[in-house]
Amino acid sequence: RGAFGVMNAAQNNEVAVPKIVEFSPIDDDYVARVYKRVQTQMQRLKLDRDIELVKDRGAVVLRVKDSILFDSGSVAVRPEAHPVLRKISELVKPLPFGLRIEGHTDDVPPTRGNLSNWDISMMRSVNVLKFFVQEDIFPLQRMSAVGYVAQKPIVPNDNEEGRALNRRVEFVM
Repeated sequence: RGAFGVMNAAQNNEVAVPKIVEFSPIDDDYVARVYKRVQTQMQRLKLDRDIELVKDRGAVVLRVKDSILFDSGSVAVRPEAHPVLRKISELVKPLPFGLRIEGHTDDVPPTRGNLSNWDISMMRSVNVLKFFVQEDIFPLQRMSAVGYVAQKPIVPNDNEEGRALNRRVEFVM
């Protein structure tokens, strides 16, 4: 009751009506401007062939196929992916947003090792986050890591091509 100011009003025998503040989602026009800015920078950095840029859930999202960042079944970031991740940080760092790194898998359980798809999706997103922190190229306080397993497919998992598209890391701004 104290958080809503009811206790102070109760002392005066009055009933206080709490003020409710409404928050609106990010303006679509603003998201469109950020999208265009990132798209231009991607072309300048020559990333447009490796990374898909989309507007999704009121955010700007960079989609990276898992094969660019990881070897098959591995959770360690490939050394060949380091330049791509550095370029992604160049895109995101000047923007006034946090960065959510999302790991996604297909719906086929791994056949080797003792890792589940849940482990793989989470460990991949965390390892990308760790790369940014260890290389001191993006501040930890602006990042989070999430593993979604196969819960958010972009296409059906009914063939190998679809499953390959669903195995990805997304950078959500």
